Amino acid sequence: MAVLLLPCLCVNRARADVGVAPLTWDDTVAAYARRYAATRKGDCNLQHSGGPYGESIFWGSAGANWTAANAVASWASEKQFYNCSDGSCAGDQGGHSEKQFYKCGHYTQMVWAKTTKVGCAAVNCDADRGTFIICEYDPPGNVLGVLAYGGCGRFNQTGDPYICPEPTSNAQNIPQNLKY
Repeated sequence: MAVLLLPCLCVNRARADVGVAPLTWDDTVAAYARRYAATRKGDCNLQHSGGPYGESIFWGSAGANWTAANAVASWASEKQFYNCSDGSCAGDQGGHSEKQFYKCGHYTQMVWAKTTKVGCAAVNCDADRGTFIICEYDPPGNVLGVLAYGGCGRFNQTGDPYICPEPTSNAQNIPQNLKY
């Protein structure tokens, strides 16, 4: 199992795109992510923990080298469904309801302005079931009826796909012994 700092860097890029302050890595939040990822190792089910944090989960099929950047790009691709004017997601079931974040909840949690800390982990699942990647956010976001950030403003709202490149071996601020 790996502790992943790269998602923090990639998530902060997505946050910067909408004028939101960067997240800081939190070892306590990351420890929770590691513990929960370990419980998914046997089955790789895409199931939320139900814990105290905001959460984004990702599963990639066996046979590919899934990375933190893949997970963050997947979550960030939901930006196209988020309406920054009213906080709704395209395809909402009845507006502001429990289904509000169905199509864009991973994205809105990544850019939730009141969230300040993140911790992530990954595990390769048993029996070639794939890779499970998880990021936990504190305090949690996705509060019904609340905008993820301060409105549309002057920032990039195009919904263009977001790509966070893998770091080079000499990337700053990333320990060289991390798996990603």
